[in-house]
This record gives sequence, structure tokens and C-alpha cells, in this order.
Amino acid sequence: MATKTAANKAAKAAKQAQTDLKENMGKIKTTATKLTNEIVDTAVELAGDIRYSGVQLGEEATKTVKTAVANASKPLSVSKVRKAIANTNNQLVKAADEVLDTTMAKSEEWQAVATKAVKGTMTLAAKQQDIIFDTLEAVKGQLVAGSKRMRKLMK
Repeated sequence: MATKTAANKAAKAAKQAQTDLKENMGKIKTTATKLTNEIVDTAVELAGDIRYSGVQLGEEATKTVKTAVANASKPLSVSKVRKAIANTNNQLVKAADEVLDTTMAKSEEWQAVATKAVKGTMTLAAKQQDIIFDTLEAVKGQLVAGSKRMRKLMK
């Protein structure tokens, strides 16, 4: 009778561990989905910021060139126009580099958060699996011992 009770307890523990494992895997999926959504939202926001910055830079460049043309007392030379265009181009390149650097930094931060979340949940899942297998081994041992006792009683 004691073996049957122990076997039932072990079976319940194994079922509970299995249920816990399923719940934790669900939590992992939910967390991964949330992280993915956050990353996508951040990327969309960043793309909007890049577009907005590009428009602003274009407007500033146009304003600078128009001011230079309006302030010129004599006709512009080709070299002055080239310098103005080169200066504008350099400003655009610097702004693009800053945007890319910021994007990379934020992406690395999100990657670190995602890695930490996955590692933590995988450790928990591994512990749950160990509990299930330990419980099953205990049930098996009790069943073997119980069957040996039963054989002795039946002789």
C-alpha cells in the first residue's frame, strides 16, 4: 500500500513538473514575442527619426546654399559651389554615422536583454526536466521494489 501511495505521489509530482515546464515554455514564448515586438517598434521609431532627420538636414543644406547664393555679391564660381556641396555632403555623412552608431548601440542593448531572458528561462526549463526525470526514476525504483516484495509474499 505504501508503494502505491508513493507511486501516486511521484506520478503527481511528475505531472506537476511537466505542467510547470509547459507554463515556463509559454512564458519563454511570451517574453520572446514581447522582446521581438519591442525591437520592431524601436526599429520603426528609429526609421521615422532617420527620415525626419534627413528631411531636416536637406532643408538646412538648401537654406545654407540659398543663403550663400543670396549673399554673393558676384557670381558664384564653380569652386565655391563645389565647396558648399562638399560641406553639405560632409554634414549629411556625419548625421548618418551618428544615427547608425545610435542604432547599433540600442540594438546591442536589446540583444543583451534578450540573451539574458533566454538564458534564465533555459536554466529553469533544464531544472524542471531534471525534476521530472528524478521523479520518474524514483517511481520506477519503488515499483521494482514493490514488485519484488509482492513476489516474496506470493511464494
